[in-house]
Amino acid sequence: MQIVELFAGGGGVACGIKEVNPTAEVWAVEFDPSNQKLSEKIADNYQKNFPDHHLISKSVQQCQEQGWAGFPINPDLLWASTVCCNFSIAKSKKIETTNDFDMAISTMGAVFHLQPKHFVLENVPGYKNSKTFKLVICKNLKAMGYKFEWSICRVSSIQKRYRIILRASKTEKLLEEVSLEPAVNWWDVIKDIPTEKSDKEPMDVELPTWKFRIGRRCKPVTSDCSFPTIIKSYFMDGKGANRNKFADIFLPDGTVKLANMEMVKRLSEFPLEYQLSGTTAVDGAILGNAVPPVFVSELWRRFLNQDRKSTRLNSSHTVIS
Repeated sequence: MQIVELFAGGGGVACGIKEVNPTAEVWAVEFDPSNQKLSEKIADNYQKNFPDHHLISKSVQQCQEQGWAGFPINPDLLWASTVCCNFSIAKSKKIETTNDFDMAISTMGAVFHLQPKHFVLENVPGYKNSKTFKLVICKNLKAMGYKFEWSICRVSSIQKRYRIILRASKTEKLLEEVSLEPAVNWWDVIKDIPTEKSDKEPMDVELPTWKFRIGRRCKPVTSDCSFPTIIKSYFMDGKGANRNKFADIFLPDGTVKLANMEMVKRLSEFPLEYQLSGTTAVDGAILGNAVPPVFVSELWRRFLNQDRKSTRLNSSHTVIS
């Protein structure tokens, strides 16, 4: 199978695809000209984890200018996790920019040039109200003959992380809608990970309690609640440098643990074998922006199972004359 991934980041989608379809051939585009240094480090970490993938260190606009030369025609899947910062709830004023339109136009250029069998677009829920989504994405898909559906889905079983997921196809059956059920206890996911003792004073708690050190959503989270959405700003200061002490975990016995990036990786539902970069700001950007791999693998697994059933059904009805 051939898969093209735009705005690939550190490889959340690639992890999900690899779990279900380890032999898939993947082309991944990752380059952000507005933050070139960080983007290069993210791309390096993608390549470290997926050395067999075709990594293209260009922006989608550059790929569009070059007519998507070198990419496969009619790939099985084209996935685009378009940049979401201007539509996120973390941003008080949601102002669409020329760059938002350019990225959407280039994404539709990829659909036009490559003619994928399936197209998936992922973004924050606020994207559904944008002119970019309505006038560029939806109108162009319709004009190109793609049938599509979109819905707001829970994409993590641990975090309260919701995304708009658009599923499009021209000739094939649409990928099935997926929304994950919440897990019971986030502490069970991370309690075995070694960590340092925190310098914070103990809190009187009845359950393990996580508390981010910064951000307006920093109220304590007990282990019986869904974890809040992890965002990259928790892990870097205003200049983009590391914020190594970003959260603490308070336990009922009075112990206070310092949260670390291995814990964040687990809470982001990345596989154990995924290698972090070792730099908090880079890893925070990767995990804070990523689609949880478990969501991608469930979406793709359901389609592959559905496709196999369809193939078997068609084969059983073959008539030889």
